[in-house]
Amino acid sequence: MKKITVSLIDKNGDAQYGLNWGRRDKRDPNEAYLQLTPEVYKSDFFPPKRKYFIVKTDDNKTIIFTRAQKGLGCTLQTPENNAQLGLYLRERLGVAPGEEITKQDIERFGFSKITFTKIQWFGKI
Repeated sequence: MKKITVSLIDKNGDAQYGLNWGRRDKRDPNEAYLQLTPEVYKSDFFPPKRKYFIVKTDDNKTIIFTRAQKGLGCTLQTPENNAQLGLYLRERLGVAPGEEITKQDIERFGFSKITFTKIQWFGKI
């Protein structure tokens, strides 16, 4: 099966901004998205923007995603509710729901990347 790895750390060495996207006024503080590098979003691993697709994570979770933002779809989000992704990441990192995910949380847990296995893609949003 085809696999691809996405980093939780940005190019500056910090926790990706999207991990804490919901921690703004009038948002669910668990909302999150994953920023993809150009090598990943320009590859054929993920389907085009506005398609649903299923992947399995390296910790054996199955997640439905869609690509979003900008014309190229350079981020991943959970289409039903962006808080699903944020809650998954917080649980995996041992961070309480609604709390900020920091670089120190990522380092403490000992993983800074998630490997996805392609399962299926289907339909439009």
